[in-house]
Amino acid sequence: MKKQLLTIATMFIFMLFAGWTAQAQEYHFQEGFATNDFPPGWSGIEIAWSSSSTNAHNEFEGDYCAKPRPTDAELVTKPVNGAGKLSFWLKVKDNTAGGVLDIDKSTDGMETWTTVTTDPQDNNNADFQFIEVDINDASTEVYIRLHQTSTGGSSSTGIFTIDDISLTKLPPSADDATLTGITINGEALATFALSVNDYAVELPYGSDEIVVEATPNNSNATVNITQVANPYGSEAERTATISVTSEDESVTQDYNIVFTVSDYHFKTGFSATGESVAPFPGWIAGYTYVSTNIAIASGNHGEYPGDAAFKFIRGQEDKAGYLISSKYTNAGTLSFWLAVEAADGSETLKVEKKVGFGLNEEVAEYTSAELTDEWQLFSIDIMETDSVQFTFTPTMTTDGDVRIWMDDLALTGFPVVSAKDVISKANIRLYPNPASDYLRVDLKNEDFSQVNIFSVSGQNVLERTIDEREFFMDVSSLKTGIYFARFTGASGTYAIKLVKQ
Repeated sequence: MKKQLLTIATMFIFMLFAGWTAQAQEYHFQEGFATNDFPPGWSGIEIAWSSSSTNAHNEFEGDYCAKPRPTDAELVTKPVNGAGKLSFWLKVKDNTAGGVLDIDKSTDGMETWTTVTTDPQDNNNADFQFIEVDINDASTEVYIRLHQTSTGGSSSTGIFTIDDISLTKLPPSADDATLTGITINGEALATFALSVNDYAVELPYGSDEIVVEATPNNSNATVNITQVANPYGSEAERTATISVTSEDESVTQDYNIVFTVSDYHFKTGFSATGESVAPFPGWIAGYTYVSTNIAIASGNHGEYPGDAAFKFIRGQEDKAGYLISSKYTNAGTLSFWLAVEAADGSETLKVEKKVGFGLNEEVAEYTSAELTDEWQLFSIDIMETDSVQFTFTPTMTTDGDVRIWMDDLALTGFPVVSAKDVISKANIRLYPNPASDYLRVDLKNEDFSQVNIFSVSGQNVLERTIDEREFFMDVSSLKTGIYFARFTGASGTYAIKLVKQ
């Protein structure tokens, strides 16, 4: 009898646990703000970011919090498919500023907003308050906005600070064949939108493996992914297809991503602002800042996306500003734009490279004789196959301050391998080499779809689609010098040194 009772009790507990698990709440996001910028897919106006321990709540991962500025600010979440309950932590920083907080939603791409509730907080409570708001909107694309208005207040103090925002999911329908996100090599696709099925993605130079993953809105839907066959091949070979079949198998929806591989290891116009902010993961910076308040006549340079610029602000011997890159193999040309704010005639910027495990080697030094308050482009041919790390350092100045601005920083890739190795591995033959007018290409039994000819500065000067194993290329228009022919396709990527006489 005791054994039977124990068995019944165990089964009862198991059923309770199973029921609780089945009803466990799913979240679209639980955002703790890991950086001093909007999370992917989020947006807003007049939002500052604070890492102060008195402002941040720190329930979810992330050391920052959002601080809306007076007198009109908004924080907009990424769009979601079916919005349930919104929750966040809020602290009132200035209860004399007439702060009002509206929680709004939009289901038409942010064209119009509907207020769900106003002032869910107590403005007379100076402690962190936990706020919950029922959105309960089953629309396919729902945006949520935290909209603050005020009649006064200080930007440095702020009206509120907001942290640890979460939003639950509504139970999806059985015929739902949509996605809530796509990742590429573990990173979220920044341009993902719930209403978009086709994407074009450019990957950094040298990318040879692409892994696409996707998350269905209904976890019981079936996802089949056809991965990229060849990132350097035809458009069909460079396309990944995600096919989603609904739980009840009544709907199937395809998402397509066409990839291209950039000629650049990196290029940036600077967007994330703040003191000692590095442009890429793995880079480090100190005694610098990135700002949109660019105190030169022409503002930022603006060739690449990003409305800020990078500034070296200290030149003392013990407080020298610096920017140090990650390591890159097959580095071509390093380029950047420089300008000087309020020059005192002693500003100097030194550029060094460190090849492999060697020591830093100076490759350029720009002085006040070359730098002005107008943007100028500077380029350095690196041309190294081994790993290279770059260091930018301002030298000592008369007044101890440096006002050198940098923008549109880039590094081209340079796929240099020896002709001997390429020929033996890929069965490629170029002749005559040196060439004068025409170059004959013999690919033996290899499968390539494209050939590009690059100058030693990394410029693509000639290209051709390959549709046969043997063909001629007219190289008469090329100037005398050294070039590299890069072949891409199903056989891989290979380059051969070519001499034009």
